[in-house]
This record gives sequence, structure tokens and C-alpha cells, in this order.
Amino acid sequence: MVQVVMTKTGGITGLMQRLLIQPDSTWIFIDSKAGTSQPGKFTAAQSSAIAALIADPALKAESKLPPNPGSCADGIAYNVQTLDVQFKYDSCTAAASHPATARLLRAIEDATPL
Repeated sequence: MVQVVMTKTGGITGLMQRLLIQPDSTWIFIDSKAGTSQPGKFTAAQSSAIAALIADPALKAESKLPPNPGSCADGIAYNVQTLDVQFKYDSCTAAASHPATARLLRAIEDATPL
């Protein structure tokens, strides 16, 4: 596992969430709008799956793609940063052209409150 900083913003309710993932598979979820935080730890299986998704060369390739034009008023915007990859992802426009990114986000969201 590598260190990951991920933010999730937007939506109808105005999300302002952040997830900090450490190399030891621990994480801290921060909800700035609610003023709360929650620590946690990935299981060995979750950690292994997420690490494999982060190491997938397709993720790095997708991070270099130009942003998709357009957006939607209630869309969710993600910003993900690791040592090797930094990218933005818009849930309304990017899913079809960024399948590796979508798999990573889904795995992280399934394992955390994000």
C-alpha cells in the first residue's frame, strides 16, 4: 500500500470529504461539512486489492488523459493523489473513459465511509 490523499466534493448536499490512507493500511476519513473524523484500517484483502489497483499501469495512463468536457450540477468530483499519480475525476463525465479509476474509487468507497 502507498500513501493516498483523496478528496470527494460536490453533489446536491455539498460534500466536503477527505480520506488519508497510510502505507500501513490505516486510514482517516474526515467530513469537513459535518465536522467529524473516523479512523479505520483496511483488511488484508482490501489492502491487497487497492494496492493492485493503484499499481495498475492503466490508472497512470488514465491520469494523463485530458479532462472530459462538461459536468453536471449534482456530480461528485474526486481528487486523488499518490506518489506516482495525481488526477481529478468527475462522476458525471469520466466513468466510461476511466474504468481503472472507477474501479479504484469503488474499492475505496466500499471499504471506507467515503
